[in-house]
Amino acid sequence: MNNILKWIDTEIVELNGDATISDVNAELGEYCLPVEPLSAKKTISRFVKEGGIGYNSLRNGTLGSSIFQLSSTFSGTKFTYGSKYKTLYNAGYPLHRIIEAPSFFKEMTQKFDQIENIVLPVRKNKAVELTFNNGQLDQFNQNHTPDHASNIIFINDFGAKLMGLEGEGVVTTYLRYNQTNGEIKKGIWEKRFLEDMIPDDHNTIKFLTMNSRVTEIYKVFNENSKGLFFALRVHKGILVLMSGEKRQLDTIGESIRSIPLTFEIGAL
Repeated sequence: MNNILKWIDTEIVELNGDATISDVNAELGEYCLPVEPLSAKKTISRFVKEGGIGYNSLRNGTLGSSIFQLSSTFSGTKFTYGSKYKTLYNAGYPLHRIIEAPSFFKEMTQKFDQIENIVLPVRKNKAVELTFNNGQLDQFNQNHTPDHASNIIFINDFGAKLMGLEGEGVVTTYLRYNQTNGEIKKGIWEKRFLEDMIPDDHNTIKFLTMNSRVTEIYKVFNENSKGLFFALRVHKGILVLMSGEKRQLDTIGESIRSIPLTFEIGAL
């Protein structure tokens, strides 16, 4: 299957909405998407409709904010929206704000079917430098963002083992050489798609929250589950991914949904 339908320009592509991130990355070669989900198995359409928040959102925002044009169906009516050479912010009403915000516009979002085609910019791949510093969540909660950092992640011991690390701590990635603060770890970034590495007997739950709420969420998690706890600093808060047995996550989810300024992701 040819998932890159067409190169519109040197760094603009039209993609099939059914394509997974893994498919797209394999075909883009020396290029990559501006934002990636936590799962390489997620389709472009599903990722955008879930909010488009993931790796590199700290600097690049959501994948939806990069969209130039999309083709989809709303309440059974097919449509194409946007321009092939500019973002939807500059092409009339920014429809992507509705499509990619299920937490806020759930009833309307459900009326959108599969995104069939999507046009968006890509960028040249750059070597990623990654550091890992053992420490507690307080270290992650510090508001300071290192210069040139592209991702700042807190993982518990469960998540660290999935990535080939040991002990809970903070993972930081950089796109510029000699800008790191700590020992550079090799071969770790290739294991970033943690959602695909979670054991089969675990379910997952995902929330977008504020920095001030992460400690409370981590406390609830530790009281109920021994699975993955992953927190990613993004442009408008913190993206939290947790895993565990279904009954554990049901208890965790019930408690977290009552926390102010906290929204469940992908719960359509």
